[in-house]
Parts: sequence; structure tokens; C-alpha cells
Amino acid sequence: MPGRTRLIVGLLVVGLFVLFIVQNSEPVTLNFLMWAMSLPVAVVVAIPFLCGMFAGGLFVWREQRKEVRNHQLHGSPALAALATTSKKKQKWWW
Repeated sequence: MPGRTRLIVGLLVVGLFVLFIVQNSEPVTLNFLMWAMSLPVAVVVAIPFLCGMFAGGLFVWREQRKEVRNHQLHGSPALAALATTSKKKQKWWW
């Protein structure tokens, strides 16, 4: 995605998020084990959303690092793809 399109999409997402927060400010009660807390609906939805965004960003960052490392070790992406198909792939728990 070009930089200008990313900026427009990002601003649109942020604008929709702010609109969601403004419209959903009623408090809800959350119970977890022995704790009970009252938070606005927007906060209850925003926390898992932001955690998911963070986790997705870490995954993308890891894949980009792996691609850069393969490019540095093997020169071109075509050679890197050839080298990765010939090696036995390691299976990680993540």
C-alpha cells in the first residue's frame, strides 16, 4: 500500500475508533475471579483490540526480520526461497 493510502486508511480507522468511544461510554461491570470492576464499554472492547494489534504487529515484525535475514544470507529473494525449500524446516511452538 502506498504511503498516502496507508495514512488515509489509518486516519479513517482512528476516526471510527474515536466515534465508537464517544458513542459507547456507558459503564459495564466485569467480574473476574473475586474482582469486580466497572468500566466503560469502549475500554472493555479497546483493551483486547489493542492487545491483538500489538500481537499482530509483533508477528509482522518477526516475519520482516526473517525476510531481511534471508536476504542478507542468500543475496536475492529467489535464492533465499530456494535455500529454505532445501533445508528441513524447524517447527517452533509459536
